[in-house]
Amino acid sequence: MRRHWRYLFLLAAALWLSACATHPSAPPEPASPCADTGTASFVVCQFYGRYITLKPFGLPGNTTLRLLRPFLSDSLGNQLQEAIADQTDYMEDFPQQLPPLASGPLFSSAPRFPDHFDILEERSFASDSGHHWALVRVSLRSDSAETVWQDEIVLRQTPLGYRIEDFLFPRDKAPPRRLTNILRQAFE
Repeated sequence: MRRHWRYLFLLAAALWLSACATHPSAPPEPASPCADTGTASFVVCQFYGRYITLKPFGLPGNTTLRLLRPFLSDSLGNQLQEAIADQTDYMEDFPQQLPPLASGPLFSSAPRFPDHFDILEERSFASDSGHHWALVRVSLRSDSAETVWQDEIVLRQTPLGYRIEDFLFPRDKAPPRRLTNILRQAFE
C-alpha cells in the first residue's frame, strides 16, 4: 500500500512538472536598438544616456566635453572645443554680458532638457565617396514640462565605429537647423 501512495505522489509530481515545462512562454520582446553595439543607434543611446545624466547648460565645459567626446566625430568635437575657447574669450571681453550658447540644452531642439529618449528610426546610406552614414531619429521627452519632440542625429562610420557628426533640429516649413552651423555662427 505504501508503494502505491509513493507511486501516485511521484506520478502527480511528474505531471505537475511537465505542465510547468510545457507552459507556453511569453513572446520574446523585440531587441532594443540600444543593444547592438555595431549600430549608429547604439552610439546615440550611449550619448543621450550620458548627456541626460550630465545636463550641461549651453556649451559643455571641458570636463563634460571629455565625457561626451567618445561619441562625437573629430570634426564636431573640435568645433565644440573651438566654441568653448571663443566663449571664454567673449566672457573676458564682455564680462557683464551673457555669452552666446551659455544657456539651455545645446544638443536638443527644445528649450528644456530631455529626461528620456527613444530611438524611432535608423537609416543608413553611403555617399559617392564611399563614406557610410546613418541618420537616427529620436523622440525626446521632458517630464517636468510634459513635452515630447523629435530631433535627428547624423552619424558617420569610422574605423572605430559610428560617431556623431551633427544634430538636426527640425523647424516648421524650413530646413532643419544644424548644430554645426549654430556653433559656427555663434561668435562671428
